[in-house]
Amino acid sequence: MTKLKDSSLGPEKRIKSSSEFLRILQARFPEATKCYSEWFEAKALFKFEHARVRYGFTVGKKFAVRSVDRNLVKRLLRESARSNSAAFEALAEEKKVGLDINLRLKKKYVFPAQSLKSLKQEIRADADLLMKNLYDKVTQCCKGGS
Repeated sequence: MTKLKDSSLGPEKRIKSSSEFLRILQARFPEATKCYSEWFEAKALFKFEHARVRYGFTVGKKFAVRSVDRNLVKRLLRESARSNSAAFEALAEEKKVGLDINLRLKKKYVFPAQSLKSLKQEIRADADLLMKNLYDKVTQCCKGGS
């Protein structure tokens, strides 16, 4: 069995249960913040009992019909979250606030048979932009709340 790298999103950094996802989705402004990109929505729930960051990924059948497509989008979202997790963890430690972040596809995505490489690049660029915008918004909310 291989040991997970620090930069990986292991089980302790994942949101798994339906009730936790529901709590994030139902949260409103003072305790949560939303951010949008062209294809995705991110919602961050502030938790003051733990200074840790956890991620959840939601891609519904309505927006990506085939399971192969849903898994592709989730993999790319996970990769983007993994590459940005160090910044979010540093922010959580500095502000002493925990974050539960849900990333989800919000728009029907048409997956072409050709040019999968360019589609992956487009999804990844959009996910990276979303994570950058979410980081800025969380920083702003924490600054206002301190």
